[in-house]
Amino acid sequence: MKGKKQNTRLIKIRADKLAVHPTAQRRLIPANVARIFRDLDLDAIGTFHAVEYPIRGRKKIYIIDGQHRWEALMKHGFGEWEVSVEIHENVKDDAAASRLFLLLNKRSSIPPFDKYKNKLTERDATAVGITRIARKHGIEISRKTGDEKVSCISTLESAYEQDGGKTLDAVFQIIRAAWGAKAASLEKLIISGLCVMHKLFGGDMEPPTFINKLSKFPGGAGNLATAARNAKDAHRDLPDSRRAALVMMNDYNAGRRSRKLNLMKLYRQPKSRPANPRSSLPGKDECLADLRAYLKTGKPENREDFIVWARNHGNKTGRRFEKLWSGWHEFLEMVTETAEPSS
Repeated sequence: MKGKKQNTRLIKIRADKLAVHPTAQRRLIPANVARIFRDLDLDAIGTFHAVEYPIRGRKKIYIIDGQHRWEALMKHGFGEWEVSVEIHENVKDDAAASRLFLLLNKRSSIPPFDKYKNKLTERDATAVGITRIARKHGIEISRKTGDEKVSCISTLESAYEQDGGKTLDAVFQIIRAAWGAKAASLEKLIISGLCVMHKLFGGDMEPPTFINKLSKFPGGAGNLATAARNAKDAHRDLPDSRRAALVMMNDYNAGRRSRKLNLMKLYRQPKSRPANPRSSLPGKDECLADLRAYLKTGKPENREDFIVWARNHGNKTGRRFEKLWSGWHEFLEMVTETAEPSS
């Protein structure tokens, strides 16, 4: 839909004549439905955004934005109530519907998995690439981590965008060989730590030795992640991913007389990136400071949530961010690698 004018028409229609789009959606949150149900005001129900085209041979008007309001209406038994619906007439397939969903919810907090699913439907290159690599290693991108299931979407996106998937492919190969892709080995800390190891030491390590060492780590991947978390007090100047890499590096070096991995590589500042034409504008330091504060809240590590949070806290970080930085992952990586550690 980029570059195309949005052709829409506004209609009034009974609520029970609508249906929720089966793919261009986020997961229904019962608590949200309950809140709307409790405080329902029929005169303030708002406009629904929808599309109209056949899905599995059934042509209906499918809701793209407003499913929680619609569910609350139906739960009240107000199916006959006429609601305002804005139909996006140039959306005629699931890929375009997912693109519309992401556009309409650009400022909303969409769970990472729901965002990933819609990006996959619209054939986003990163989402497609991550899925292809995961399937190659018998791993499923999922809402929750489990055996052969990975859920840390932002970490996977960052790894993929680093080099077009080469690092992610290598990391999944190591995880499969060392631990059989058990749940504990597919958590964010393990994957991000392995990404650092591949980036910093990929040319220095002996892969069979590294995999063998990981497979014999006492207590497996779960204990390795615990050791990385426990190292926070002693290594506060390292972000989580590098602390996990530190545990892996020390384990690899143990008992070796030669060709040990260089600890100082973990502490070196990343090489300077090509200058962004606008990266020197006033406001860059404030952006970084605001992101550090945002990360301490534990909220989702995504661009839209950060901008909304910043604006809600009475500053202009969101606007500065949009002017200064074209890549969210570059911005996030910079602050996690160069910022003072959070306590």
